Amino acid sequence: QLACPLDLGCHSVELVRGRNLVKATLLQNLEKSSQVVEDLALQVRATGKASSVSEVAAKIDAVTAADVKKIAETVLKTNPTLVSYGDLQLFLSKRMFWLPSGRDEESFDLKF
Repeated sequence: QLACPLDLGCHSVELVRGRNLVKATLLQNLEKSSQVVEDLALQVRATGKASSVSEVAAKIDAVTAADVKKIAETVLKTNPTLVSYGDLQLFLSKRMFWLPSGRDEESFDLKF
């Protein structure tokens, strides 16, 4: 569920709450030295350098409602991919998946 529907935009309260949640998660993930090393390695691999916590927090604080809307529109353009292992008939018979409103199983390319 999106806290800020794409057609309405994000209100500043939701945007601040989202930023704070991401920063809190970042800080929680840095409580163990193994997580710090892993995070530094991922940063260097992705960007070529390691950023300090304050640099990352500043980048998080710089995220705008327009940024959130742009990413959401990009992500929601296509149907999600679902991968399952095991008895797929059981999976489908229990309706253990979500379909967008107005869609049914026949409108998806389900491969077995």
